[in-house]
Amino acid sequence: SIEKFWPHAGEKPPIKWDHWIDTLHGFLTLTNCNQPLNSKLTDAQKNEFLLLFLGTEGFKTFRNHPISSQKATTTFANFCAAAKTVFGRPTNTIQAHYDFITRKQQNGESIQDYLLSLRSLMADCDFNNHAGIPIEDFHLAIQLVSGCSDKEIRHKLLSQEAIDLTAFTRLAEAIETSAKISAHIVGDDGVHVA
Repeated sequence: SIEKFWPHAGEKPPIKWDHWIDTLHGFLTLTNCNQPLNSKLTDAQKNEFLLLFLGTEGFKTFRNHPISSQKATTTFANFCAAAKTVFGRPTNTIQAHYDFITRKQQNGESIQDYLLSLRSLMADCDFNNHAGIPIEDFHLAIQLVSGCSDKEIRHKLLSQEAIDLTAFTRLAEAIETSAKISAHIVGDDGVHVA
C-alpha cells in the first residue's frame, strides 16, 4: 500500500504531486506483476486506485473535476494528467530552497521521517542547476532569503521567478530604504514630520 496523497482537511498534502504519482505508478506496476498474465489492471481499475489513494481531502478536491465522473471510460494517462492540473504545483526554486533550509525536525518526528521529508523537499531544489550563476552567489541569494529578518523583504524575494543575487540585493535594499524614508517622514510617534 502507499501513503494517501492528501488525507486531512486544513493541511497541505504531505508530499508533492509529482513524487506521489511516481509512487502510485510503482505500486501499480508491482500490482500488475502479481496478476495472472491475461489479467492485467485496466485503466478503469488504475483510475479507481488513484481515487482511493488520493485520501479524503484529495478525493473531495478532485471529484469536482469533470473527468472524475468518467473514471470508467478515461485512460489512466488522461486521468493522471487531469489530476495533475488540480494537484500539481509549478516549482518555485527559491521557495523550494527556503522550505528546505528552514525545515526543522518536529517534536516526536523520527530522524528517518525527518530525513524523508528533507529528501522530498530537496527534490525541488535542483542543487545541480544554478542557472549559470556562481555557486557562491547562488548560496548567498538563498541565505539572504532564509535569514532576512524583514518579512516584507522575504515575501518579495520568495515571489521572484529566478535566483539572482544582484536583483535580490537591489530589491531588498529598495524596500529597506523605502521603510527608512517612510519612518523618517512619519516619525516614530506616527505624526507627520515636515
